[in-house]
Amino acid sequence: MTKTSMQERIVEAVLNSPEWVNFFQDRYNKTGRYRITPMKENGKISYLLL
Repeated sequence: MTKTSMQERIVEAVLNSPEWVNFFQDRYNKTGRYRITPMKENGKISYLLL
């Protein structure tokens, strides 16, 4: 597996987990207006910018 393929799989796994998305936002997002809200509907993740 190439480094690029591994990175792609890691990013995909993190973006499909609302817990990880919130973790990284809590840790690194210093501007609240750019915070997204992950929502799980019918087993699919959607992101809302409020």
